[in-house]
Amino acid sequence: MARHWEKALSRDTMYEEQDYEQAAYRLVTHQVLSASDRATRKDYGIVSRNINDFEQVVRPLGIELLHDTNYQYIVARPVHVLTQQRASKDETLLLLVLAGVHHRVRFEGREEPNGETFVDLPDLQEHYEKETGRDFPSPGDFRSLMAKFKRWGIAAFEDRDDVRNQLAKVCIHPAIGDLLRKEYLSHLESFRKEVAGEGDAATFDAMNEVTEDGNVSA
Repeated sequence: MARHWEKALSRDTMYEEQDYEQAAYRLVTHQVLSASDRATRKDYGIVSRNINDFEQVVRPLGIELLHDTNYQYIVARPVHVLTQQRASKDETLLLLVLAGVHHRVRFEGREEPNGETFVDLPDLQEHYEKETGRDFPSPGDFRSLMAKFKRWGIAAFEDRDDVRNQLAKVCIHPAIGDLLRKEYLSHLESFRKEVAGEGDAATFDAMNEVTEDGNVSA
C-alpha cells in the first residue's frame, strides 16, 4: 500500500488505493475536477474529502490545489508561472474572450447555481470579432480549440452537428478565474500589444478589465 493513501484509506473504506491513484492522475492531467462534471465527479468527491492528502502528493510537483467549496470544484494550479507554450495565439485569443464573457455574465448575476456561465455561439462570435479585430475561427478550428479547453476544464461546447446553429452554446466553467492568473497572462503581454498594434488598442479594454486584478471572477 502506498504510504500516501494510508490515512485516507483508514478514514474511508468506500474506495481502494487505485481510486486514489486515479483521482490524483486526473487532478494533474485534467487540472479541474468538478462536481458538476460527470467525467470528474467521482474524483472530485475523493479529492475534496481528502484534500490534505492530495496536497502532499502534488506539492513536490510544484502544484497547488484551490478548492472552491461553494461551486464544488478543485483546481490543480502550477505554482510557477506557466510557459508561453501553454497556449497558442489562437487559443489565447479565444480564451481571453471567454474569460471576458464569463466576467460580464457573472457581473450581471446571470450565472448558474454552480457558477457556470453560458453564451450563445452568435454572441460569442460577435464578442470575439469586436474585441480582437479578427475573424471568428472556422467551425473546424473552433471545435479543435474547444476540445482543448474541455480537457483543461475551462469550457465546453454543446456538441451540435453544425456549430453555426443559432441554438449552440458554450459553457464556461468558473475555474477559468483561477487558471488565468496575472502572472500567466503577463507572458502574453507582447502578443496583446502585437494584436492591438494591428488595429484599435481599445478592443482589448474588456479583456483588461478581466485581467487587471489577476482574476477573471466577478
